[in-house]
Order: sequence, then structure tokens, then C-alpha cells
Amino acid sequence: MQINRIAGGVVGLGLGMAGMANAQSQLGLYNVITKGRFDSSSDVEGKVVAYSLGYSSATFAQNLAGSGAQDINVAVQTGLFLGNPLNISYGSMYAPWSLFRTVNFNQSGAGLNTGASFDFNTVFNGITAESATYSGYTTTGGASWDSSRNIETLKVTKLGAGGAAVFNIGASDLNRANESLALNLNGLNPTAIIINVNASTFTGNSSDYWGLNQFQSLATKVLWNFYNATSVTLNGDWYGSVLAPNAALTSQSTITGSVGANSFSTQGEVHLAPWTGVPEASSLAAIGFAGLCVTWTLVRRRNETGGRTVSPRRLGALSQHS
Repeated sequence: MQINRIAGGVVGLGLGMAGMANAQSQLGLYNVITKGRFDSSSDVEGKVVAYSLGYSSATFAQNLAGSGAQDINVAVQTGLFLGNPLNISYGSMYAPWSLFRTVNFNQSGAGLNTGASFDFNTVFNGITAESATYSGYTTTGGASWDSSRNIETLKVTKLGAGGAAVFNIGASDLNRANESLALNLNGLNPTAIIINVNASTFTGNSSDYWGLNQFQSLATKVLWNFYNATSVTLNGDWYGSVLAPNAALTSQSTITGSVGANSFSTQGEVHLAPWTGVPEASSLAAIGFAGLCVTWTLVRRRNETGGRTVSPRRLGALSQHS
């Protein structure tokens, strides 16, 4: 699938309300999304969309053996600057231009594409709108701490709209010293497990232990939404997708799930476990409408100040600095 033509995308220019019922989460399409810089010294198994790349050497699209040579599996908005070599295991890479940086393509016929176009605006606005939407979902479960056993349990009490289980917790609920973090589904089978974390900053201790394998086995259903965080640090392995559109995210270990952040610096791998827990089409219709409003605001602001029409590509660049 060519990622410069996103099936079902609804957030962006020229898309009407009728298309919103077919909306798809950006975290289900891409393994890593950063509205700013992405710096990795390890591997990303899936697709990557970033405003810019850091200087470290990394390998992308490592687990996309079904990709064709011309499939764009990595897209970088600002182009490629100086830095250590990058490796693309499968498919090609889009960047508007390149400058003295080596990119090794391991699939025959793959290469650097500087002539196509890519809708960065849809992707970047999409993760911001998704995070805001999910943070407003009604809570369907709670957290409890068992000090005698050092276990923090997230227990589902009911399912919400679309069959989702939703938690709203603080940083202290998520990160206690020497805790075991357990998930109790209470015999229910949620379509999505959304954990909204209310914290301006969060640091996950390396002592955190993920109890009883629930999070590992349900990684594609789990979404950690740091909706109001500006800084998130994960020192241990993490299971489930991480959404922190306003945060500088730092990881020292493996993340099993998709990542959507303002910036992302990691020494660990990002494993391909795309979030599949989209609760309902009507919720994503709201996401599409929110993203469309963000886009229209940027266009109006630009027109009012300069009296010029803004192209989608230029608009995507402006959104990073507005």
C-alpha cells in the first residue's frame, strides 16, 4: 500500500463530512509518527512518518516483507540532512530532498523518492485530534493499589460506547515503586483498552513489572494516551501503543505498539503491533471533523496574514511552528 494515499483518511484539506464514517486511526497505519524530530539508534519494524530525523543510524520497515519495492514505508517532511547511514529493509523512502546522507535499501528496486508528495498534514493533525477525542471518553473502570502485594490493578467494570474499556488515571496510579501492573477484564472482551494518563510529565521506572502477561497479549488493543503531557520517559519495556502528541518522548527499551508523539528519541526497538482498537466509526468521525477544523484554522490564519493560498505540503510545515 502506498502510504502517500491513505485509505480512509479523513483529517485534512478537501475532505467532506461524508468521508468521515470510513476514518482510520493513524496509529493503525504507522508504527512511528512524530510531528517533530525522530531519533533512533535501533530498529522500527513498521512504517515511519516524521517531520525530521536525528543523526543516529537506524533500520526501518524491518518487518514489512510483503511490501513492494516502490511502497513508501518511510516519509520525512524536511528531507534528509547529514547523519549516520539509515537502512530501509523493505520498500522505499520519501523525502522532498536529500543532502549527503547514506540510505541503504535492502530490497531490489527500492530507493529514495524526492518527486512524489505525501500528506503529512493528515497524519500529524490526526494523532492530535485522536488524543483529544479519546481523553474525553467516559470512564468504564478504575485503578486500585494492593500495598500488601505491591500490585496496581486496572479493573474493567463495564464497556462503553463501541465496546471500549476506558481508564482515566494519574501518574501515581501508573508508576509506583516496585509495582506489578495488572489488568482485570472482569470477564469482558473490550474492543479497545484506552488508558488516559493525566500527567504533564511522566517517568516509568525500570522496576515496573507487567503482571500476568495481559498487556503483552493485548498490545494491539491497548492505547496509553498521555493527552496533556509535555515530557514522557519510558525506562522499561512498554506494551501497547503510546500516544503523546504534545510530548518529548524518550524510551530506553522496547515498545510493542505504535508511537505518536511530538518528538521521539529511543535506544530501543519499536515492534510492529499496530493499534486495532478503534472503538466506533462515529468517534473517528469526530476526530476527522476536529482535524478538518485545525486545518481550516491554519489556512485562514495564513491567508489573513499574507493573503496567499497555502498548499497542503506547506501547510504541514507551518503546523509544526504555529
